[in-house]
Amino acid sequence: MSKSGPEFCLAVVVGGTGDPHLVLTVPQSGQQLTWDFHGKGNQSYCMITDNSLSLNARMFNLPPDVNILHRAVEAEDSFFEGTWIDAIGVIYSKPEDDNHERALAIVLNQTSARTDLEEPFAILYSGDDTQISVPEGVSTWTSPDETFSIKYHSEFRTFVEITIPDHLKMEVRVEADSEIISDPPIYSLSFDIQMIATTPEVHGFVGQMYAPGAIEERLQMGTLEGLLHREYVEGTDDDYATSGLTATDCSFSRFKKVRRTKCLWRA
Repeated sequence: MSKSGPEFCLAVVVGGTGDPHLVLTVPQSGQQLTWDFHGKGNQSYCMITDNSLSLNARMFNLPPDVNILHRAVEAEDSFFEGTWIDAIGVIYSKPEDDNHERALAIVLNQTSARTDLEEPFAILYSGDDTQISVPEGVSTWTSPDETFSIKYHSEFRTFVEITIPDHLKMEVRVEADSEIISDPPIYSLSFDIQMIATTPEVHGFVGQMYAPGAIEERLQMGTLEGLLHREYVEGTDDDYATSGLTATDCSFSRFKKVRRTKCLWRA
């Protein structure tokens, strides 16, 4: 393949759960690459930042009314205070539409998650100077411009699939932390990114793992005991901070800055 041709991306699944623990399954070998990213409560960070697509995560600290009864040994971390994800922002720009931005915000309601009486998260779409809340009770929903589609997969509406055709397919779930026994339980958002189209310059505390050669480079690293592979992530947590859930202004931002061809998916 010539150097001027499009580069290949690895078709890998990346997931995040709990306090956030991130897992990438290496193609072919099936080996898992795991790392943590903590950040600070009530602060959003860029998970993935690329030319036309960004994903952000907002963290929260231990709720003040939660009493910790037991922590699993693997959940004990003397270096960091616990943080979890309570909101995910997806920002998309269509180059063929003058780069107008569309955004989807998925926001957890901790109280509703505990009671099962109301939907545990709200979904808000923003685009073309309009904001639309996805109606409660619907099983599927498509944005007016057909950019985003949403499909619920569970009776209690704790599991939703989000799709941007040819660009993104991800699942977001509401789950209780399985490593910490508490009263009441700690609920947060978990996710699995099943498909994403990226450029080789993709970044973010998750996105950088999609860059060419990133997996091989990290598998060759030594492990710093106690840091839970935080060394896999370039820079400091503050480098990934954004000014809001659907903002694209982290220090490593690639949004509307990359002009290279998207990767082709390698079978």
